[in-house]
Amino acid sequence: MERWYVVYIKENSEKKVGAQLTRRKIPYFLPSESVFHNAKLKMEFSDFKHLCFVNIKEEHLGILKSIPSISNIIYWLNKPVVLDELEINIIQHFFDISDFQSIERIPINKDEPISILNLSSDQTVSFKNSKSEIKLNLPSLGYSIVGVIAFQNAVFTTNGNIAV
Repeated sequence: MERWYVVYIKENSEKKVGAQLTRRKIPYFLPSESVFHNAKLKMEFSDFKHLCFVNIKEEHLGILKSIPSISNIIYWLNKPVVLDELEINIIQHFFDISDFQSIERIPINKDEPISILNLSSDQTVSFKNSKSEIKLNLPSLGYSIVGVIAFQNAVFTTNGNIAV
């Protein structure tokens, strides 16, 4: 059964890792943002500071170690960190609808659910024609992602339902 694992990649290797995983037909998610310096130069950088999410069977994890730009698989309590499909979908959705601001380390807690918070309150976040900072807490990964959302109508609830 394929599961989502987290791998640590070398600095400035996002494009190389993406190309190598694509060539091996391994599904992955690398949160990145394009920055255009001029019409000819395009740079990409990882929002998660060297983290890549890879969907692969556990018995094939050795393949990841053979890719030169991948430094290591992330472990917690001597086991590879595994994220479920819902967590990956929420992370992807967060990056789709918000402008990335920062990442913070938080204590790891595998039993605590993902939460999405308005930085001014812990309840439902509702926006109408404004910009607001929101925080996505990922306790199973040990990160909080802060972003700015500027959509005309967006609603997040802390029970895991997302509606835009």
